[in-house]
Amino acid sequence: MRRIQATLLLWLLATGFSVAAPKIAIVKIGEIYRSLPATKTLEGEVERERAEILRNARADAYRAVLSELEALRQGIGKISKNDRATLERARQNYSLKRQEALTLQREFQNYRKRRTDEINARMVGEMEKILAEIRTKATEVGRSRGYDWVLDADGRTNTGLPFVLYSKDPSDITAEVLDALGGPMATTGDADSQ
Repeated sequence: MRRIQATLLLWLLATGFSVAAPKIAIVKIGEIYRSLPATKTLEGEVERERAEILRNARADAYRAVLSELEALRQGIGKISKNDRATLERARQNYSLKRQEALTLQREFQNYRKRRTDEINARMVGEMEKILAEIRTKATEVGRSRGYDWVLDADGRTNTGLPFVLYSKDPSDITAEVLDALGGPMATTGDADSQ
């Protein structure tokens, strides 16, 4: 059996049989992602939703109670030490207001965490959709151009190192994939030049 394999190998070498090197292209998925209008829209929506958290009624109530608490603290400082009854009532009011502030703070923190988690989950889902579309278009462009492999030049391995460590004059199809996705978002400078 080994004799047949050796003979076959020698015949292949003698006839000039050679395996062609794979045709490889790179694409910069991160660059494409940052350039897409869908990404800019998503970033704007997420920024608006995060800003709305701070304008929520819970945050307003908490800030109002903090102002009242500060006014009470300053009022306590103005009460004569000899007026023990008034001083004691003011301290009790301050203590009650402080408890109210702590309750409102907890409510706001719980709300902020829940909303932030919701926003982040939606953002990740939308990012995954955009990245899936980029990968699909990169595959289509690579296949149509006859590439055997299309590698993400921006990608990272599980150790944090770039996936592509070296490439000598690779075919870069980033611009073609971006065009296939509808092109980058027009910037103010682009609109002025037209």
